[in-house]
Parts: sequence; structure tokens; C-alpha cells
Amino acid sequence: MLRLIIKISLIVFSFVIGIFYGNAQQVTGRILDSETNESIPYATIRIGETDLISNDDGYFTLSGENANESALLSVSFIGYGPQKMSVSQLKSNNNIIKLALVSYDIGGVYVSNEKPNPNEVMKLVNENLSKNYTASDYQYTIFTRTSKSFKPQKFDFEIKKSTGLSKSDLKEVNNEVKSLTSKMMSSPSKEFTDKLMTLYKSSSSGKAEYKLDLVKATQLRDESRSTNFDDLEKQGINVFHKVMDTTKFYRIKSGLIGSRDTISFSKEYNQKKKSKKDTKEENNRLKGAKNSLTNFLSGNSFLGKDLEFVKNTDIYTYTYVEATYLGDDLVYVIDFKPRKNKAKYEGRLYINESDYAVVRADYKLGKGKKLESLNLKLLLGIKVSANIHNGVVLYKKNKHNDTYYLHYASEESGQYFYLHRPIKFIELADKDKDVVAFDFKVEGDNLEKVEFLNLASKPSSEAEFNSVKEKEFEYQILKKYDPNIWKGYNVIEPLEEMKKFEVVE
Repeated sequence: MLRLIIKISLIVFSFVIGIFYGNAQQVTGRILDSETNESIPYATIRIGETDLISNDDGYFTLSGENANESALLSVSFIGYGPQKMSVSQLKSNNNIIKLALVSYDIGGVYVSNEKPNPNEVMKLVNENLSKNYTASDYQYTIFTRTSKSFKPQKFDFEIKKSTGLSKSDLKEVNNEVKSLTSKMMSSPSKEFTDKLMTLYKSSSSGKAEYKLDLVKATQLRDESRSTNFDDLEKQGINVFHKVMDTTKFYRIKSGLIGSRDTISFSKEYNQKKKSKKDTKEENNRLKGAKNSLTNFLSGNSFLGKDLEFVKNTDIYTYTYVEATYLGDDLVYVIDFKPRKNKAKYEGRLYINESDYAVVRADYKLGKGKKLESLNLKLLLGIKVSANIHNGVVLYKKNKHNDTYYLHYASEESGQYFYLHRPIKFIELADKDKDVVAFDFKVEGDNLEKVEFLNLASKPSSEAEFNSVKEKEFEYQILKKYDPNIWKGYNVIEPLEEMKKFEVVE
């Protein structure tokens, strides 16, 4: 219960172009539009057996053997002519790759000159979903980057009463609380988590099973301003120890809500609970990473229910935009928007004409749409609204069979919240009960962005799956961005916001 209390109180709170990071084992390039010189995000860079992606600013990084001057790379993006070059040629071009828009005469592609009917195209998309996206046993080499931030708009916290505490002492504690909340307001918390791993899937038992081999994991964060609850809990407990009698036991009451759980502020009592929790979390870190990864794959599958705009065609309006090319493949471009109130998204689909596979989807919540919301502001002082959900999904054809696999996905989600609650701690005693009362109001936004990059995909045998020995891992905690931390690995090039991150002691 202590965890819940503190959580309610506190948590509801130079671009690099063509440079080397030390040696020739890492090269950063950028992809631009040849006419406008604007960056091209999400372009695919194929080099050897590795598939990279350009970030939001058009940058990508080659590492290890992929950075050898003789290595050949192929760059492609929908609507642009593909380019092939060696790393040596890339360097001679100041590490810049310029792609040109290509106009195609596709008048002879159709039996008639009529534009494709978007509803008929979507019907064929759905008829081919299972064939195009049902994955057999595989081995994926995956890099993920998760960024989280808490942006408070308002944070008021005041201890109103503490039995046995003088007015001057109470004022001192409230000043300390104010200092803590002011720090969170002026320096919103942010953290970045990177993971490189190999995911194995096996269906030999008749159901899908997964194993995860985590190669490396890093966290870039400031523990004093973290979005991680455990770090905030440490600060909150230090404040509560100053106003609570650590030899007594309490129950909590918030408005009309009362708790039957027993609460203690004894350091020894809570350290035992903390030790058990830490051990449990350490033993389940790998399990959590695996569940998070498989859930992300499921949530970004067109076979699932999350990307509803592909399967639920009866609640959307589709509009044909144009036809273009991705490499040698003709691609239909179709926009979608809500037709019925039940529909939530608007965006654009890119559909391969030969097999009706969706190779790219750009989506965002439609105007005035929310994933979910709860408004009990007047009754219970609570309001929550999931008001941000947008992303990009890129699928790539597997060279080993005719199915498609998730190559890249970027998903941004956000939640607005408001919480205004009075809280009382009441001592468990027959008489002369110790009472501590405080009031808090917090309003703000929780934001999260997850990027997924499938660097390499290949079939996996039952023997390979059985040979994988899963083991727990530790995060390498960083207080400042280090360009060498992923040297030798193929990852997503970070944006400037991440590169400038540094903990100020």
C-alpha cells in the first residue's frame, strides 16, 4: 500500500553528417530529397544481411563490418528511385545520399484508364491478410528504443496536519516538499532505454513459444527526475519519514475511500518488503522484456485488432490517392478516415499491387478522438484521457518465403491526467490516534515513444530454438549520452534530444 500512496503523490507527477566516432568502424550518413534537401525519414538501408532505417532527421549509422569501405548499401523509399553505392562512395559524397522522386507512366498497367476502386483494393487486402502476414518459426535480430517523459502542468502538495508536529516543523517539511515538486516542474523527467536482442519463435508444440537472447541493454536517465516509480519512491519516503511515527502502524483514507491495508513507515519493515520486490523484479526482467516485445509485435500486426483501419473497413472511408513504386513494385496509395463514430484513426496506406500486402501504414488519432477516457473530476477528483496515439508501420517481404514481417515501427502514445485528492493516515490505535493529513493536486501528461527495428530475419529450426538458454540481464545505467556506447552494433541513430541528454548533479 505504501507503494500506492507514494505513486499517487509523486508519479501522478549539431547534427552529425559524415563523421567517424573515433575510427572507421562507425560511419554516420544522411538521406535527403535531391530537390528540396529535406531529410527523408524511414528510408530502408540494406547492407549485407542487415536492414537499417533512417531516423526522423534522415540519419543512419553503419557499424562493424558494414562500415568497411568496400561494403555495398542499397537505399530505397516509396516514390523515390533506389540508389546503390559503396561505403567509399558514400564518404566521397560527404556522407550524404540524395534520392530523387521518380515519375512513372502507369497508364498501361490497368486494363482500363479508370483509377482503382479503393474499397475493392481493401477487400483484396483483407482476403490476403493471413497469407501475407502469418509468420512461420523465425529468428529476429531486433533493436528497440523507448523514450518516456512526464510533463507536469501543475503540482501542488501540502501537508495540512501532523499530530505531534509543531507549526514550524510542518512549515519546514512543506518547504522541502515544495522544493521537490518545483524541481520536477522545472526539469520534467525523461529517460531512454535501448535494447539489442534476438527473438526466437517456435510453433513445434502446437502453439507459439518464444525465447529471448538479450545482447545488450542501456538506460539513459536521471534518477532524481526519473519517470521510473522506484526512484521517485525513494524521495517520497524520505519526506514521509519526517512527519510519520515510524514505530506506529496506519491505515489510509482518501475522501470516501478507506483502506484496510496496514501501513508502516519503519525503514526496517519497508526494507524487507523492498528486498523481496527487488529480487522478484530482477528474476523477471527478461520475462518482462520478452512480453513487452511480443506484445509490441502483436499490436503492430495487421492481423490483430489494434490497427483497426485495415480490417474494420465498414467503419472507414478510403480514398485512392495515386500509384507509385517501391523499388520494382507498384504501390497503391490510399488515404483513410473515420466514416462512423466508432472509428478512431486517420492516415495513409501503401499497398503492393501484386499481392495486396500493406507495406506501410501511417496513422494518428482522428480529430477529437481518444483511445479511452475517464472523467470523475467532480465526484472523485480524477480525470484521465489517452489522447495521443500515432505511428508508422513498415513491413518487408521475407526473402525466404512469400510472407511479410515487421521491419520497422514507431509508436507514440500519450495520456493526460488530473488528480486532486485529500489523504489521511490514521494510526491503528484505540484512542489518541496519530493523524497525518495532506492535500495534493497534480495535472500533466505522460508520453512514451517506442521504436522497433528488425535488423535481420531468418527461419529458425526447432533445434536452434531448443539450444537457446535464456538468462537474466542488467541495464547499463548512463548519466550522459555516449556516442561510443553502441559502437560496433547496428542501431537506430539517436535524435539530438537524446544526444544532448546529460544529468546535472
